[in-house]
Amino acid sequence: RSTLFPYTTLFRSALAQLRNARKDLSGWSDRALGRAIETLAITDEETKGASRDADYAMEKAVITICSLRRR
Repeated sequence: RSTLFPYTTLFRSALAQLRNARKDLSGWSDRALGRAIETLAITDEETKGASRDADYAMEKAVITICSLRRR
């Protein structure tokens, strides 16, 4: 084995993750994906105390993200 073995293994793993991500993200526009990430960040904040009703914050996030997926 060469001294590059750990790095080639990591590189192959990263390529596999990239291929999987591309498949998982098919159907998402850049804009919709960005909005979904923003929604998750806001929901994280709301469920950790920024909102009075964490359950509602989660429900709102799921509905928002599902509606973004269809666009």
